[in-house]
Amino acid sequence: MAQELEDLEQSRIDACNWMHAQKQIAARAYNIKVKQKTFTEGELVWRAVLPVGTKDPRFDKFSPN
Repeated sequence: MAQELEDLEQSRIDACNWMHAQKQIAARAYNIKVKQKTFTEGELVWRAVLPVGTKDPRFDKFSPN
């Protein structure tokens, strides 16, 4: 029984390592599609300001209530 417990602990460690590797693979696949944007202080950026009560389908849940 003691040997089985040691094997169980090792299989848990292996499963944890496998899960960590799968998360890294998914993050790498996601980050390929992300475009890096860098802004410096004082740089002008566009900001969408919608009138109150207007729902814009492009902004979905980010449109004001």
